[in-house]
Amino acid sequence: MKYAPAGDIKDLKSGKKEYHEKKISTSETKGLRKFKVAITWIIVIAFIATSGVIIAGLGSGLGKTEDPRQDPAAADPTEQARKRLEADVDFWQGKIKEEPQNAQNYFNLGETYRNAGKDDEAVDSYKKAIEKDPRNVLAMKYLARVYRKKKDYGQALKLLTEASGIDAENAGLFEEMAILHYEKKETTQAIAAMKKALKLSPGETMYYAFLSRLLMEAGKKDDARKTINEGLEIAKARHDERGRPFSPP
Repeated sequence: MKYAPAGDIKDLKSGKKEYHEKKISTSETKGLRKFKVAITWIIVIAFIATSGVIIAGLGSGLGKTEDPRQDPAAADPTEQARKRLEADVDFWQGKIKEEPQNAQNYFNLGETYRNAGKDDEAVDSYKKAIEKDPRNVLAMKYLARVYRKKKDYGQALKLLTEASGIDAENAGLFEEMAILHYEKKETTQAIAAMKKALKLSPGETMYYAFLSRLLMEAGKKDDARKTINEGLEIAKARHDERGRPFSPP
């Protein structure tokens, strides 16, 4: 059984709701968000230094600001979020009553709680999803992420190791391991996990940036430069494919 990717819940024309993996970044923990922002700046700065691109004259593009008095809900975003959470929880709990053996419904409920910062409720839902389907790698991954947020690194690593045994080609699992080891200041293990993720997904430029940072912190400057240059070559190739000019400095 394939599982719907995680992320924001979206109403479709049919009235059903599903998750989208492309929006998962909006629901990541604060630590992971800071992590990816830092990595993003590394690749951007290195790319600009290599290509000689000059970025200037960007407008705000914010457009007209609506008067919150026109929408009572907009004046109280906290209340709006609470009502949305209640509605989403009710929806997935209703689906669970309809299909109590469907692991997907428990997983989606877990994502609803996790996105709202309700970690304890998320843990319970993910565990139930895994009980219904012991090979639910996606539930294991995001349950591990919640445990990492709680600093329960032992449980998180145990889940990620078990999940990688089920799906050994899942680069995202090894990325999660690398982040976990990085938070524990276990740079050597983080590098090994990130190299595995990069081997499985060699086109992911963010992986090159993260691995380069890990290598630099480990004092392996030559390896770090080599890694970031490999990532820049991939970025260059993508620019060429789009027909955009790429000029070396």
